Amino acid sequence: MKYLIYILLFSPFLLSCRMRIRKESSKQPLTKELTKLEKLFLLPYDSVMVYYDLSNDNIENFPNLSAFTIKSLDLSHNLEVPGSSPGWSTLKIKQLRIS
Repeated sequence: MKYLIYILLFSPFLLSCRMRIRKESSKQPLTKELTKLEKLFLLPYDSVMVYYDLSNDNIENFPNLSAFTIKSLDLSHNLEVPGSSPGWSTLKIKQLRIS
């Protein structure tokens, strides 16, 4: 009888601990995937790349990419065609794809 009382007294406590663990494990932080442009800015500024793809990235305002050396850059299917952005003329690009 004594054991039954202990079981009845401690069972709600044990169940609440298990429920808390389940709730905490189900809460996973939402992670937003980085865009191609954001991934580019994670690289060191003096990086030299043979090819970099920024197509379909919905870039509205082109940032200054003159710190990077990109031999071939794909900017197709973006919202704005570059040209008037600062630092655009100083890019070291041999091939540029805009369509």
